Amino acid sequence: MNVTLQNTDAVSGRLTVSVEENDYKEKVLADLKKIGRNNQIPGFRKGHVAIGELQRRFGRQVTSDVINELVYDAVTNYIKENKLNVLGAPVPVEVKELDLKNQKDFTFEFDLALAPELDIKVDKDEKIPYYNIEVSDAMISEQDAAFRKRFGAQVPGEEVEPDALVKGAIIQLNEDGTVKEGDDAIQVVSGILAPMYFVDKDEAAKFAGKKVGDKVVFNPRKACGNNEVELASMLNIDKNRTAEVQGDFEMTISEIIVVRPAEDGEEFFTNVFGKDRVHNAEEYKAALKDMIATELSGNSDMVFSFSARKYFLDKYGDMELPAAVLNRIPEPSSPRMLANMVAYIKAGEIATFTFSGEINIDGDASNETFIVGFLAPRSWNVRQNATVTYREDRYETEVDHKMTVIPDTEQPANYKGMSWSAALKKKYGVRGNVLNDMEWIAFKSDNYSSVNGTIHYTVTIKCNSGKSNLKFRPSFFINHSSDGIGGDEAHYSVKDADDCFEVVEGSGTVIDFCSTHYYQIEPLSALQDDYVTFTFQGDINTNELIKAENVYIEATAYTIEGKIYTVNEKSAKTLMKRETKLPRYNVTLWPGGFFNIPDGETISRIEYIFTNEDGTVSISQSDDSRDNEGEEVEEGIKEPFVFEFQCE
Repeated sequence: MNVTLQNTDAVSGRLTVSVEENDYKEKVLADLKKIGRNNQIPGFRKGHVAIGELQRRFGRQVTSDVINELVYDAVTNYIKENKLNVLGAPVPVEVKELDLKNQKDFTFEFDLALAPELDIKVDKDEKIPYYNIEVSDAMISEQDAAFRKRFGAQVPGEEVEPDALVKGAIIQLNEDGTVKEGDDAIQVVSGILAPMYFVDKDEAAKFAGKKVGDKVVFNPRKACGNNEVELASMLNIDKNRTAEVQGDFEMTISEIIVVRPAEDGEEFFTNVFGKDRVHNAEEYKAALKDMIATELSGNSDMVFSFSARKYFLDKYGDMELPAAVLNRIPEPSSPRMLANMVAYIKAGEIATFTFSGEINIDGDASNETFIVGFLAPRSWNVRQNATVTYREDRYETEVDHKMTVIPDTEQPANYKGMSWSAALKKKYGVRGNVLNDMEWIAFKSDNYSSVNGTIHYTVTIKCNSGKSNLKFRPSFFINHSSDGIGGDEAHYSVKDADDCFEVVEGSGTVIDFCSTHYYQIEPLSALQDDYVTFTFQGDINTNELIKAENVYIEATAYTIEGKIYTVNEKSAKTLMKRETKLPRYNVTLWPGGFFNIPDGETISRIEYIFTNEDGTVSISQSDDSRDNEGEEVEEGIKEPFVFEFQCE
């Protein structure tokens, strides 16, 4: 077999592979014999099929497969051995069926797109600013208030407060203020109102300070800002009846529900940061500051990355590219394999990650344990769902040693007062991921026997992939116990997967930890009685909405009972608050009250977009797919973002 490369220009080449019969005939014969040994052929005893019969039945397909495999290996090896920097994949010059009846020798040609040679110099004279965002007391206070509200308790209230929910009977009144009677009168036996979301604040003020048993006369149409959908939802009537609703209604208050912010204590600290990670108010404030700093560091890194990319593209971007070849490279039809990890798995199946390396042990290691850390989404619940094993060169290669989760009561040597999981998160964050809803879980082996020197290991992690569609970049940490969280670089190692891992064919919209998007939601798993924060990240790509004076959310809730509730008003209810100096806007809402969902109905999903005040400029999933994922989107299409409710 002969492989040659002819450069067609500075950035393109044609690879020619010449295959002769002697290159493949022995492999074809061996594969045919294997088929005869291992398969039951009708009319023959297993293992007693003449080679001529095997050739007649399977020769054409086997020969074609063997030749294709040989050619693939030849092309791959040539590129590797000659260190060719190829863009994309080799493109066949011609694709045709092999004429095995009339030919024994074959020639295959492939066009290669070669990367241009760039003389890029990076030294201390290159100046690119890196901006550290300072965590202010205002940021800490705001995040603290959000957590206390999120984990607060809904309790019966004595009077209506600004954020209270009000339950009771709602009856229609005549123009003179008397109760309307008759079959056409609208009456809601068990209504629920959220005055904090009323468009007309004068109507909301009528409820302020009221107690159980009080009667409140209000105008539902004004309260809803003439929104027919919300009006129908409030009064439990069909939308075609809303036109007749113009006057006042009376509500007799039977129950008041208020939210009491969570107070300092073990339960609150555990809800926010996990068990045994924070023990008092001082530690809570410090952890809160660290958490905000970690999240903001991602913004700093992203801004620096964009700045660096623009700087070097401006300086070196005038290059010749092999456009003719690149345009012929087809889309990949199968998942790309990582070193020891497939690129995707179906929801509910067991994901397997394998990595190898070595670790140095100095002196007596009789009290040492081997430590493995794994970074994954919280929804995977790695602590409960993962099994971790390792092999090492002191034993037979067939022996798998099981590892156990390190309990939170055990602390790494150089991070006193913190669990292994918390310390790993503090030191390494979420690595190449952009969402913070991830956790490091640490595992340990049994104590080593007395050993020193270098131990070569292969670690295998298996974990249920859960039911949600998601994409994230796994990371792995190894060390031995006395060195803690990476005290000595000669001992520890932390490694990110080469690419993102994806869970497919599950439920919900894909939760993408790998890429920045216009939208962000927290928490990622929630039900309609949880507070949910929707964020528009306007700084990640060029868009017109960041020029707007105000940004609003338009949203539609769908219930499992088949009902639809839309909120598209432009008011304080839907106004999104700008974060710091970056063009990022968020709104925190309680879905049940925001959409005025009646008792007995359950939200299954919310569809939403971000828009300016008059609705002429908006950001949707279609914009995100085009701007941030590079997809082709038909002009004028505005598919909404989707958030599906689930509780992991």
